[in-house]
This record gives sequence, structure tokens and C-alpha cells, in this order.
Amino acid sequence: MSAQQANNTTVRHEDPDETNQDGDLSRVSGVLAGQLGEISVDCSEGIRVGNYDACEELDADGEYGDALSKYVDVTGRDGDDEDSETAESYRDLQEEQQEFANETREFRQTYQEYQEARRNGNTSRARQLARELLELRGDIQRTGTNVSRSATEVSNRSGVSLESVEQNTRLATRNVSNTTKTVVTTVFLPTAMTATREGTGNISARDPLVVSGTVQTSNGSRVPNGSVVLATGPGRDAPVVSRTRAAVNASGEYRLSYQPTTVRTGNRTLSVRYVPPAASVYRAANVSVQATVEPVVATVALQDVTGTVRYGDTVGGIATLELAADGVNTSLPGVPLTTSLGGRELVTSRTGPDGRVTLRGPLPVRVAPGTQPLRVRGPSAGRAVVVEPTRQEVRVQSSATQLDARAVQTATGERRVRVVGRLLAQGEGIPEQEVAVRIGGQQVRTLRTNASGYYPGTVTVPNASSPAAGQASLSVVVAYDGTGTNLESARTRQAVSVRSGVAAESGVGDRIVAFVGSNPVAVGGGLSSVSGCWSPVAS
Repeated sequence: MSAQQANNTTVRHEDPDETNQDGDLSRVSGVLAGQLGEISVDCSEGIRVGNYDACEELDADGEYGDALSKYVDVTGRDGDDEDSETAESYRDLQEEQQEFANETREFRQTYQEYQEARRNGNTSRARQLARELLELRGDIQRTGTNVSRSATEVSNRSGVSLESVEQNTRLATRNVSNTTKTVVTTVFLPTAMTATREGTGNISARDPLVVSGTVQTSNGSRVPNGSVVLATGPGRDAPVVSRTRAAVNASGEYRLSYQPTTVRTGNRTLSVRYVPPAASVYRAANVSVQATVEPVVATVALQDVTGTVRYGDTVGGIATLELAADGVNTSLPGVPLTTSLGGRELVTSRTGPDGRVTLRGPLPVRVAPGTQPLRVRGPSAGRAVVVEPTRQEVRVQSSATQLDARAVQTATGERRVRVVGRLLAQGEGIPEQEVAVRIGGQQVRTLRTNASGYYPGTVTVPNASSPAAGQASLSVVVAYDGTGTNLESARTRQAVSVRSGVAAESGVGDRIVAFVGSNPVAVGGGLSSVSGCWSPVAS
């Protein structure tokens, strides 16, 4: 991890551009991390008190976006994967905090409209706004949890304390919950509901649960209209809540049929909730239903499967999940199916109302050439629907790769060489791959390509290859080993002149290295090799 982890407090009021002149990238990244943390803290404090101007700097073109862009540039120069993950955590926090600010601002505005409607005696409008507040409360609670989680992750990765962000977010969320509770008890009348099972046996995807009942007030009067919802999840294999809905008629009666698919088997307590119309005077209500869920086995049919693929292609097919029951094929909606190729997961998606789903994803690099099994599986064991795995064969072809490299001594008298290059296939950069750097036949470092296929890094020249005095031309070899992938191996060689004991023109080497590190695209076409060293090409 970079040195900014040693910084446990937010760094304030320091110009990273001035710090960068000293060439201390660790210090620059620490300053930028401090700036990012300061903006997040200021925004969280603003949200808590209703001052949303404090969050304007979170915009992509604001101070946060500028500092994050510089942070990505600075930390990306050493090729550290942890720094890349830290930058991604900062980006997640930015997006989630912006969403939290927007939702809480909308809540405050809606609450003000609600208060105005009540003052004006517009009861119907007040109830509609109260239901909007209820919906916003749920969104705010979920987003607030995400903000706190991201703030914790950033703190753990960067060492910059964001405890204030978590605390302010909790306080803002609590205020929203308390306000909503007061509103609900003020404008809505309480309701109750009954729920009676039709039948007493176990339920399954073949034999759905059927529940009927009524919705009524505290004095027993029927409550007309609205709907009832039976929701299950989320769970480990069912992150999306599954909802079954039925209408409440004019007599306050309903009948709901629930087909279990992703719920766990065994004895379950299922919640049925009454959801009133937006302008209704009535409050929501809940009732529980007991049932035992037993598993059923479903089959998958695969169609339109990709026959032959290579790197950069999409692979997969269309899956149909069915349950054979008494000669009638029963569709199974809402079941998550996962497809994999050669043991590498491609994509997970849920079946639609007809039990069909398109399962296609990019060919993973680490699927070897040859005939590979395309498999489709369902949720883990213990769920209402047990999916029999299915497979078809797909032919994977290998792809040629291209590898380029440039190398330059960081400064006269130093045993360090800056290496920058790119790994490509089909004309596109290949991310998340390792290349080995060798000098004098000795491997000195392994570098990892970034999202665009570039691999910047600095290596140390072995003692045996370093000139004791004067100048020597060294051979820097960069190699990519495609073993275990569908990419062919590649290798390139670059000569670099290493000088020892002769003073170079002050600052020239550092400026070249800084240029290459911050402009990797220029490496391929904007620099030329002259006597083993680089010189900028005039444009």
C-alpha cells in the first residue's frame, strides 16, 4: 500500500501541484487523499444540517473530481493494485454520497410541501406527500448504509479518518426516520388485516401458497382498494427482493397466490403487507403466514449458444427454466441463473415472467483454448427451486498479442529504470495481466496492466549489469506468458543507456519520466528512441 496509509488525519490547505515539484509521489497522494476526505466530511456535515451547497464540490467537475483525477494519476504511476482499489473506493463514496445528498434534499423539500398542504387544509395532498416520504425513507436508509460502508472502506485503505462522515450520515438517517414516523401517525388511520391459507399442506413452486383475507380498521370496518404484497429476500443468493402482489377489492378482500422460487426450504414465516393507495387515509398493515417450503427440481434448456469465440467476443446463450408437472411445463420467474465457461463465471441474471433469460458475457482471459464446457446452474442448495445444471460445448480460439515497451534511466548515476508499455489483442488493451521485466537475463520485477492495458513501473538494475563507471547499453526484456489463457505469449526487447558517474543536465531525466508516467498513450507514438534514450518528438 502507498505511503498515504501512514496519514491518519485529513491533510488540509496544501497544494498538491507544489508538492509534486519535489517529486515525492507518496506525499502528493497523501495530500490528495486528505483533500478528498475533507470534501466528504464537509458534505456530510452539510447534509446533516440541510446545507447542500457543501456537497457541490462532489460533482465530477468540482474539487473532488479534480483531486480524484490527480490521485488516480499519481498513484497509478507505480502500478500498485491496492492504490487502484483505493481510488475506486473514493469514487464509490463520491457517487453514493451524491445520491444520499439528493435523496435527503428531496425528503426535506417533500416534507416542506407536506407541512404546507396540512396548513392549507389539503388533507388528500398531505397524505400523498406522506407516502412519498415513506418511500424516500426506505431509499435514504439503504443509501446511508452504503455511504457508511464506503467511508469505512476508504478509511481502512487510505488511513484518512472518515468517522465524521459515518456519524453525520447516521444522524441524518435517524432524523429522516423519526420525522417519517411522526408524519405517519399524524395523517393515517391504523389498519389491520387477516390472512387465511387455502389448504394446509407444504408449498412449492409446483403447489403455490394461496392466501385470502380482509383489510379493516380498528373498529372492524372494511378498507377498500389498495394492494397486498408478499415479499421475500434479500438473501445470499437472492439479493433482489421478490414480490408477489394482489389487489384489494372494493369490499376490502384479497386473494394472493405465491410461487416460492428463491426462498429457503423448511418452515418459513412469510409476511403479507397491505399497501394503501397514495391518497388513502389508511396506514399500511402487516400479517404473518406460516408455511413449510419443499424443494422442486427444475430443468434448463439452452438455445442460441455461441459456437466459437476468441478474446473480445461475447459468449453464452438463452436459458429457459421449466418445471415439468403433470405434462404441463410451468414457468419459473425470478430465479437467478449463473453461466460459466471453462469454470470461469460469466454472468448471473434472473429469469423473466416466462422463465427465460439471456446469459451472455465477455470471454474471460483465463479460459484456455480448445473445447470448453458452457455451464448453467441455479441457486445453492436449500432453496425452493433446485436447478439441474446443464452444459454445452463451446470452442475457444487463441488470439495473438502485441507487446511494446519503452525504457529510460530515471537519472544519471541511479540504478533505476522507468519501464512503460502496453499489452494488446485485437487492437485493444488487455487489463489485469502480468508482464515480467528482465535485465541481463535476470527477472527484476513483475508489472500488472491497468484497465487500458498499460503497465508503468520502475525497476532496479542488478549490480552485475550496472556500469561501474561511464556508460553501458543494457537490454530490457518484457515478456508476457499466455500459459493458461486464450492469449498467445509475447516478448519485446528495448535497449536503454545507463550512465554512471557523469552529471546529467539537472531535471531533464525527471521531466521525461514525469511526462511518460502521466501520458502513457504518448509512449506508442509521441516519443522516439535515440541512442537508447528517449527524446520528445516535436509536434
